[in-house]
Amino acid sequence: MLRIAGGSKAALKKIGNTITEVDQFGTEAQIYFKKNHKSHKTLFGGLLTISVRFWIFAFTIVKFQSMFLRENNSITSYKSTYDVDKAG
Repeated sequence: MLRIAGGSKAALKKIGNTITEVDQFGTEAQIYFKKNHKSHKTLFGGLLTISVRFWIFAFTIVKFQSMFLRENNSITSYKSTYDVDKAG
């Protein structure tokens, strides 16, 4: 069994609770789990929410960077021809 020093166990629990509070994927529950909470939030849901928010933020930053630095600033056009007589 993993032994954790005195105060760090409480700190880990606090971090876990903070991540759980961020969970946007918690589903509504008909039974009240804790006091008057209407949804059941989990550590996994909190981590998933943080991950999704991070990737959306990173994607937005990369797109703004390429827009403002004018990266790949070219127009490309393709022309395709199809010979109907050969197709028969």
